[in-house]
Amino acid sequence: MRMTLKIVVSILLLANVLTVKAQATTVSKDSLVTTVISKEEQKEVEKMVEKAQRAEKDIAKKEKEAKRKEKLKDKIKKTKSSVKKNESQIEGLENKLTKGLQKGKLSPVDEEKLKAKIEKKKIELTKQNEKLKKLQKQK
Repeated sequence: MRMTLKIVVSILLLANVLTVKAQATTVSKDSLVTTVISKEEQKEVEKMVEKAQRAEKDIAKKEKEAKRKEKLKDKIKKTKSSVKKNESQIEGLENKLTKGLQKGKLSPVDEEKLKAKIEKKKIELTKQNEKLKKLQKQK
């Protein structure tokens, strides 16, 4: 945005210089010639303004794309961390289940609850892995 502001300011300064030149020529030449020159100079200024506007649009597009990529990176990072978290939770639940079975301290109801939790986490993990693949394809 700073760059476009500089471009616009420089164009406005150029327009002021051209108008001063046109006024100076009105003093030295007749009015018919000066109006033609000032129209040509005005067209040049308009072209420069259009170029500046196009450049500003291009910069805005690039900034928007950069923001989108940054958001995508953040989403990928969050999804990866949640995948790791789920994997560690599954591992912990499986360890708890095996230890409980080895010691014989788990009731059949508790055993079923742990197995259900593990299955639920595995389903959640597969969903997150699919989401992660989609996000990485967008990158």
